[in-house]
Amino acid sequence: MSDLLPMNLDVESGAEAPQSKRSRAVVCGLEPREASGVRRFTAAPGSWSPCALNRCMSTLPVNRHCGTPLRAACGLRLVLILWALCAFLTGGCRTVPPLPAADLEAGWLLRHGQAVWTRSQTERGVAGEILLATRADRDCFVQFAKPPFTLATARAEAGLWSVESAASRRRSKGRGVVPPRVVWFALAEEVRGRPAGCGWRFEGRSGAEWRLTNAITGEGLEGFLAP
Repeated sequence: MSDLLPMNLDVESGAEAPQSKRSRAVVCGLEPREASGVRRFTAAPGSWSPCALNRCMSTLPVNRHCGTPLRAACGLRLVLILWALCAFLTGGCRTVPPLPAADLEAGWLLRHGQAVWTRSQTERGVAGEILLATRADRDCFVQFAKPPFTLATARAEAGLWSVESAASRRRSKGRGVVPPRVVWFALAEEVRGRPAGCGWRFEGRSGAEWRLTNAITGEGLEGFLAP
């Protein structure tokens, strides 16, 4: 069946009025028609002025917090990235719980003595009293004090460790193996008969005297311990 085209009739003569090519194309569906409510821009893009572009952009949906559609999309993307990062850090890292109060009664071997602590080769040594307590499974408690002040405390117990230094005003804690760079943990290892590593050198002198030095950092500890 052939397609029928609508006819435009002349009102006066009743004859068919000629149709333009554009009207026939629109009727036959060869050329898309504009939807109602859509604004058509007939000027060439290169001829648009900045004011015209601004008026055009103002008709687009805009996030009132971002100012432009592009900023709104970037803001949403940034929020998603931050959310994924927080989820990763929360799931991958666990907070280290605090150590319980120290109880050096059951199963601990206590040693008391005097020591001189030198933080570096350019600093003068600080004399004080030292308490070293060791137990099986690498547990240890080391405290260096100049009464009535405690200068440093290092603990390792139940797979946790902590270090507090009043001299440097620092406090750190963690899980697992203790950091061997800390002089107090290095002393506990050397007294047990195990090398501390990390540049530490332990020298035993006459009687109960000893000397612990680090050739890399220049830190040193020298003194004696008695049961």
